[in-house]
Amino acid sequence: MVLLTIACGTIYYFLRVPQYLHGVPAVPLSKVMEWAYRRTPPRDQFLEVQQFYADHDTFIIWNGGAWRLMTANDEHAREIFARTNDIIEKVTPNANHPNSMFRRFVGNSLAFAHSRDWRRIRRMVSPAFHQASPAQIMGDTVRRMFTALVRDFPSLRAGINGQACTVAMDAYLGRLTMDILGRTVYGYDFRSLENPDSKYAVLLASIVDQLCNPLYILFPWLDNLPGFRRRQLAAMIAELDGLLFGVIERKRRDLAVSAPIVDPTRADLLTLMLQAYVAADRRISTGPSAPTSPPLLPLTGQELRDNAVVFYLAGQETTAGALGFWMYTMAQHPEVQAKARTEVQSILGEGKYDPHDRIPTDEQLRSLVYVAASLHENLRLNPPFATMVARETVVPQIIAGQVSVPANVRVGIHIMALQRSPTNYGPDANVFRPERFLEGASRGSHYGAGVSAYSVKRLVNGSFFPFGGGARQCIAKNFSMLEQKMVASMLLRKYEWSLDYGPRGEDPVYSPPFALNRPQNLRLVMRALY
Repeated sequence: MVLLTIACGTIYYFLRVPQYLHGVPAVPLSKVMEWAYRRTPPRDQFLEVQQFYADHDTFIIWNGGAWRLMTANDEHAREIFARTNDIIEKVTPNANHPNSMFRRFVGNSLAFAHSRDWRRIRRMVSPAFHQASPAQIMGDTVRRMFTALVRDFPSLRAGINGQACTVAMDAYLGRLTMDILGRTVYGYDFRSLENPDSKYAVLLASIVDQLCNPLYILFPWLDNLPGFRRRQLAAMIAELDGLLFGVIERKRRDLAVSAPIVDPTRADLLTLMLQAYVAADRRISTGPSAPTSPPLLPLTGQELRDNAVVFYLAGQETTAGALGFWMYTMAQHPEVQAKARTEVQSILGEGKYDPHDRIPTDEQLRSLVYVAASLHENLRLNPPFATMVARETVVPQIIAGQVSVPANVRVGIHIMALQRSPTNYGPDANVFRPERFLEGASRGSHYGAGVSAYSVKRLVNGSFFPFGGGARQCIAKNFSMLEQKMVASMLLRKYEWSLDYGPRGEDPVYSPPFALNRPQNLRLVMRALY
C-alpha cells in the first residue's frame, strides 16, 4: 500500500500542471490522452483547442514528456524565435531521457544542438547547402516516379489519354522523396521507386513509423522501463547506423586522396559536408592561422551521422507530407488546380503538343508565381509540424511585454493555430486561397522562386512560420521549396487528379496524431494528359 501511494504521488507530481503556470488555461491531460487513443490528426486537435480557447492565444499543453506553455500569438512567436540562442535555449528532444529511442535516433544535430554546438555545426553544414544545386537530380527522379506509375497502372501510359485510375499517392510521394533524398543528400540511391521493398527504404520507413507511436511521444521515459523497451527499434537504428557510418567512412577515404569537387551540381550534401570537414582538418593541421586563431573544429563522425538522420526527417518526411497535402488540397479545389496547370503549360508547354516530361529550369521555376503561391498556402494550412520544437527559458522574462515566464519553462509555438488564426488571416483563415500570397506581387522576384518578395516577406515577418524563424530557421528551407516546386510543376503538366471518396463518400485521408503532419491513405483518381 505504501509503495502504491508513493507511485501514485510520483505520477501526480510529474503530471500535474506546475504551480507557476496556474492562471493560464490548460488542455487537460485526459484530452491529450484521448487524442492519442483516437489517433486524432493535428488539424482536428487544433479545431478542438480553437473551440475551447477561442479567447486565448496562449495555453498549456502536455507534449514530449512535459508541460509546455504554447502560444499562437505572432508577436510572441517572433520574440521567441529572435531570442533563441540568447535567453531562450532550444530543447534537445527528450533531453532528460537519453535512452529514449527518439533521442538516440536524432542525436546532437543542427536541428536540436544548443547554441555553441549549433554555431559550430552550422558553419560546417551551411556551405554544403549553398553550393548544392540538385534540380536536375530532382527532376530526373520525378521522371522515375512517372515510370513507376505507368508500370503499376498501365492506363496512365502516354497515349491512353482519358482513362483514369485510383492511386495511393502518399506511397509514391514517399518513395519519390526518399530517392531524391538518397541521391542528393547521401549520394546513395535507395531505388525505392523501382523496388518498394528495397532493404533500407523499408528500414527507414519502419523506424519512423515506430518512433511516431503516440504513447512514447507523450511519455518518452517509457523507453527506460522494463517491458516497454523497444529492442526491435533499437536494432533497426543500429542497422541504419551501420549504413550511414559506412557511407561516411567511404566518402571520407575518397576525399582524403582526391582533389576537391569542382561541380557541386553533381555532388551530394554529405560529400560537400565531408569536403568542408577535410578542408577544416587540413587547416587545423597545416594552416598558418592555426596557432593564432581558434580552429574551426570539424564535425565528428557521430555528428555527421546525426545530421544525416535529421536531413532525412527534414528532407523526406516533411517534404513528402507537404506534397501529399498539396495534392490533397488541389484535388479539393479543382479550379485552383486548373489555374496552376494553365500557368505551367504556358511556361513549359502543353504535353499534347510536346509529350516529353520536361524538367523545368531555374528560370522557369522562378516564373511559376501561382504554383509557388499554392505551395505556400498549403504550408500555411498544413505545416509539416503543427507545433515547433520546444524552447526553454534560461532566465525569467516577459515575452512581448505580455506573458511573464519563469526560468526553466518550456515554451512552444503552435504553428498551425497561428497560421490559421482569423486575427492574422481574416475570417477566411481556414480557406485555401493562394491569392492571399499574391497581393502586391511583382512578377520576376527571386524570393521563393515565383512568389513576390513583398507579399511573402510581409507574411514571414508576421505570421507565416512553416520552416520556423529567426537564426534557427530550417537551413534546408530553400532545398525543400525547390523540390516541392519541381515535383508540383511536373505533376501538373503530366496529370490531373481528384479525390477518391470511397463507396460511402467519406474523406479517407488522415495523419498521425503527434508526429509529422503527413497525409496517409491519399487515394487520388489520376488521369494522364499526355
